[in-house]
Amino acid sequence: MSKSTASTSNKDKAKAVTVPKREITLNERYRMIAEAAYYHAEKRGFLVDDMAADWLAAEADIDRMLGQEGIVVIDGSIEGRVRSTLANDPANIADQVRSITLRALSEGEMDKEAIGRVSAAVVAGAKEFTAGAAEGATALREAIRGLDEALASAAEATHLALQEAAGRGNEFSRQAIQKSLDDLDALESMFIETLTEGAKDATGFAQATLSDLAEHARVGGTAVGQKVEPALKQLAHVFTNTLHEQADIGAEALHKQYALLAGIANGIIKGVVEHLHTADAGGKPSSAKGRR
Repeated sequence: MSKSTASTSNKDKAKAVTVPKREITLNERYRMIAEAAYYHAEKRGFLVDDMAADWLAAEADIDRMLGQEGIVVIDGSIEGRVRSTLANDPANIADQVRSITLRALSEGEMDKEAIGRVSAAVVAGAKEFTAGAAEGATALREAIRGLDEALASAAEATHLALQEAAGRGNEFSRQAIQKSLDDLDALESMFIETLTEGAKDATGFAQATLSDLAEHARVGGTAVGQKVEPALKQLAHVFTNTLHEQADIGAEALHKQYALLAGIANGIIKGVVEHLHTADAGGKPSSAKGRR
């Protein structure tokens, strides 16, 4: 087979790779190149010495195809999506960051550790936004407001999950409920700590803005705190006489009960994300403005 025929065949193989519309993430581009590289390697009998050449040829084919299709490669990480929002959608930063945060939470477990990781990633992405001091500080404040509102939604989801648990008291021990209540109680302090930690290795307006936001949150309160305080009061009353003590509950059983509660909250967050997606598709506002 001639080189031109082989090249055409390989390009046809590359085109066989499923291509999403409009934009793809760096990870999706990587998977497409890997698939196309496999077709290159298959064509020449999987000779180990030519693997690097296969990858380079596949990369060129995929990038050419993406360019022809008008598809943009984006950084699909939480940090990358937040940076992109601050740079490209300044009118809707809070809404978009709230949506990014909730989507990230809906894709993992709704426990304190997962929420902390997502929150830290949002702050990391926001503080890396490069702009003039005034513009950058405003964008960063909007991004943090979106994060605060997303955590308020997470607090509400945990509240609803615990309310459901109250009706299924025989399935949950007091220890499992208490662990979830402790996580709920820690949400606001975790948010403030995330801002404080983000300020430590930031510079310029980002450092000043994050420090100011952390101090304001400590003194003036937060959206997530406004959700947590009444929820804890109500839940303390609800669970006073409905839970049974299981002094001998094992670590594995406790973990399963806690994971079930987190799973219920996760399902509620998924519903919120779907609602936001539907509202956005219909052109309706998804903002939480005015609720604070």
